[in-house]
Amino acid sequence: MKPARSELKDPDAVKQACLSCNGTRYTHGCAGAWTHVRSLIQDSTQHALDEFEAKHKMERVTSGSANGKEVLFHMRLEFLHQQVQWPGLSFFKDKIPHDATKITILHMAYLDEQVKSVPGHIHQRYPPAIQVAITELLGGYKDMLQPLCGGCGVETSTNSQYHDFASIARHKGPLFVMGSSFGMWAALANVHGPVYMSSNFGGGQKPPVEGGKGAGFFWDDGKMLPNQNVSNFKQMSANEVLRWARAN
Repeated sequence: MKPARSELKDPDAVKQACLSCNGTRYTHGCAGAWTHVRSLIQDSTQHALDEFEAKHKMERVTSGSANGKEVLFHMRLEFLHQQVQWPGLSFFKDKIPHDATKITILHMAYLDEQVKSVPGHIHQRYPPAIQVAITELLGGYKDMLQPLCGGCGVETSTNSQYHDFASIARHKGPLFVMGSSFGMWAALANVHGPVYMSSNFGGGQKPPVEGGKGAGFFWDDGKMLPNQNVSNFKQMSANEVLRWARAN
């Protein structure tokens, strides 16, 4: 057993976290103790990824580039959960480098052929009408983001849950996470960055995320569209979501 990280012990911070998180369902729904231990999250998660790949004789998952000019945006394809919100243009503007060489929109499998080809657990399956809406949504975000990097290539990517998690955790370059505990934990473990996280997480309190390596973890104040406005595209169509995103 590894020795305790004595430098992370802070009774006052624990007390404050308990007060902040009283009555909350999700740890990431409040300014919990996780905001103080990013270095521990980075070390333990990166070690776990290395160990998992070695044990299963897997090729190492990588993302980004050494010069930090590739951007990764994790898009959670969830259209009902209250914690997921849809980012407007302001979420990315002035944060995506003008000289970025590529933007990748990372998303879970949603088309029938993707679901059949991706190994392991699939978080959710979608009926044909929603698959069509998702395709329109992805295409619209690609078109919206491309001018921010001076016309660089913008692509979509999907793989297994492990591969996507490791891609977020190891990405070299700017990283955007619109909202999910899956994406947030991987982003906290990222040692490069900068990381931009939807500010409705952490109880909307934007608590400072302390310690760790990399260019920092930042709460993104860009405008977000709540999922209750989308409601599986019953309240707003994909086209209407995109029009909102471009205007905000």
